[in-house]
Amino acid sequence: MSAARFRHEDVNSVPRGWKVRTVRQGSHRIRIAFPPGRRHKGDGRLVSILHPVKENPMHRGLDSAGGAVANPAELVLMGAMNPMRRRHRRNPENGDEKYAIRWSTGNMSQIFDSREKAESMLAHFSGKGEVIPVRCNPSALAECDSECESATEIYEGFHQQKLENVKVLDDPIAPAGDYAALGDFSVLAVKPGPRGQDAQVKEIGFPGRNVIVVSSTDRRQIYFVGADMHMTEAEIALFTDDASDMVMLGEARAVVYDAVKWHAAAGSVRGKNALYEHHFGDEGGAKPQAFYSRSKQRIFLRGGSYTVRDEGIVN
Repeated sequence: MSAARFRHEDVNSVPRGWKVRTVRQGSHRIRIAFPPGRRHKGDGRLVSILHPVKENPMHRGLDSAGGAVANPAELVLMGAMNPMRRRHRRNPENGDEKYAIRWSTGNMSQIFDSREKAESMLAHFSGKGEVIPVRCNPSALAECDSECESATEIYEGFHQQKLENVKVLDDPIAPAGDYAALGDFSVLAVKPGPRGQDAQVKEIGFPGRNVIVVSSTDRRQIYFVGADMHMTEAEIALFTDDASDMVMLGEARAVVYDAVKWHAAAGSVRGKNALYEHHFGDEGGAKPQAFYSRSKQRIFLRGGSYTVRDEGIVN
């Protein structure tokens, strides 16, 4: 493969001793790392994507074999506001399956004990939405699956407090799964790309839109979810003149979020809502790139070498 044909996007590091396989996915090349020994389904780890040089890197939802994955609606946020009590793995045979309404606006309703109750509520609003099954249940978290346990561990370590609530929502960018809520989004500082009007770092914020900063269970990817992040064309033009749907805004320099932390290092704001600012690359790591989707009205990060640890975001 000629290096001139592709743009290399690192997603995960390759663990020592793992073997890497490259597979074709349309016009892309996907590099998958596998642990030593006999392979088992789900063992592979996506480590990098080679994009055609004429295309901006973008999230495509790739499984461990490099195949395209649909983006189901359900995200389960550990520690988000609007508690629905704790949930465990769904078991329809025991009558545990719950339901919610995904409204035509994209928001999710409260949880209903039966499909009939959810459909009755939907009828009161002229059917402007759809009833979907969810994995939420007012039972003990002890029956939580492994992904749920990982997200819970991240939340409790990051905030130094026990998980008290869970929220289910949908998002057009983040893959379905369990996530740890890190805090409420405040500002993303971005240095415009080479086609930006100038090289000054600019701040992007969405006051009043309830955007949440969350971490994936591998601690290596931050997403901004929970609400639309509409940018006007004039705002986009401050970063790029690219008219594509998916555009690169530039290099992400810092993220500011509002959270309650009980770490002793928090000092006078321990146990209180406070703004925390993380500077990407502050320890010499690679900075992520910030992208924006006009159709999905979402900002998202790609690349970078940051990690979500108990003490904070480290890069």
